[in-house]
Amino acid sequence: MLKSKHSPLLILLIGMLNACSNNNLSLDLTPPLIVINNPKNGEKFDAGSFMIFNAIFSDDRALGTFSIDIHNVFDGHGHGRKVEDPDLVKFSFKKNYELPNDKVFIVAMPDEIKVPDNTFAGPYHFIVQAIDIEGNATSYQDASTIEREILIMNESMAQINIINLVNDELEIEANIPFVVEGSISDPPHPALYGIEEVYISLGEPEDEHAHDHGRIAEMLFENFLEGSQLDPYYKQDGSLNLSGMINFTLGDQELSILQSEGVEHLELNVEVHDMQGNITIESVGVHINTN
Repeated sequence: MLKSKHSPLLILLIGMLNACSNNNLSLDLTPPLIVINNPKNGEKFDAGSFMIFNAIFSDDRALGTFSIDIHNVFDGHGHGRKVEDPDLVKFSFKKNYELPNDKVFIVAMPDEIKVPDNTFAGPYHFIVQAIDIEGNATSYQDASTIEREILIMNESMAQINIINLVNDELEIEANIPFVVEGSISDPPHPALYGIEEVYISLGEPEDEHAHDHGRIAEMLFENFLEGSQLDPYYKQDGSLNLSGMINFTLGDQELSILQSEGVEHLELNVEVHDMQGNITIESVGVHINTN
């Protein structure tokens, strides 16, 4: 009869380790999956309105909780504000919600999130996170936490008016000056009236070739104007001539690189800060005409 060369204690420890190893194979280490139908990235909401939230939460075992966090991202826009309208507020919303211990659950909130009537206009982050019943949480590292940028609008924000759109797009052609016809105006305010700064950029849309390397910079044209730098562009009616702020011609070499990367559209972004502290952002598609 053969006998083991190992002591009974060692055999017990080996058995325990094997059992733990087998249990590890069945551990749930997968965070929940979040699919958001509303709001869309870049969606606009009026001050005083409800933000509609629709999402599907799923998990390989069972769901636990989710949270919504909405806050402004004004710090990433502009160069520091000295004065803001005291009658306006920066909207924020943060709340946790329980989910049933199902594998899939649809959440619909048509009237849960109300934007105050006196909210600053500008960009806000809408962030959704979730945790399953085992404690696995979504994260930014693996993009399982969903973050979208939305825009809140109000009646006192600056207005950007581009008048030469065709099918909601502008057009650009190599070796011909890029033409943008339009103006920027600010509604009257008893104390804080006028434009503080304007930032204009032309480049590839954020979601197109965002992670490619070894190519031209994302921005083909940028112009930042503030304070007295805006004076030459004021018109008699008090609005700003947007057209005069954009001086760009697409060169043959730039066009060739864009074509080699399959880029057919660019994006024009106009960001305007008024004296109240509102931020207006207008993004317009630009079709590259190669005919």
